[in-house]
Amino acid sequence: MNQGLLEIRPPAAPADTLLLAWLALALAVLLLAGYLLLHHYHKAWRVRWGLHECRRGLVAGRLAPRAAANRLAQLLRQRLAEDRLVDSDAIRFTPEYDRQRWQHFIAQLEAARFSRASCPNTDIRTLLQEGSGWLRRIR
Repeated sequence: MNQGLLEIRPPAAPADTLLLAWLALALAVLLLAGYLLLHHYHKAWRVRWGLHECRRGLVAGRLAPRAAANRLAQLLRQRLAEDRLVDSDAIRFTPEYDRQRWQHFIAQLEAARFSRASCPNTDIRTLLQEGSGWLRRIR
């Protein structure tokens, strides 16, 4: 007749809080890394898509050669995250020849953008092709 006594249960064993903390930290690190990777590749994808649209517009005649050259310069500046197209640490210049090629490319691009005479479509297509190669080399 234990009417006055309540059934006493032993306390529950504590959860392994250290394991839960490590799992939470690992999940947070994975989410952060995933976000950073998606942000980086989304930015690169937008630039590549812009270059593709620029080519299509030039071929279809919707985009003038000067406008295509300006768009290419804008895409390069966006990918380099710089205001001006100058020698940048973001491009891997392995031999010195690459730096000279970059300077030559920038000179051709500036001539296509700012010359009074219209640049032929073939020259702009060549610039777009070279620009695509430079965009792939940007870190």
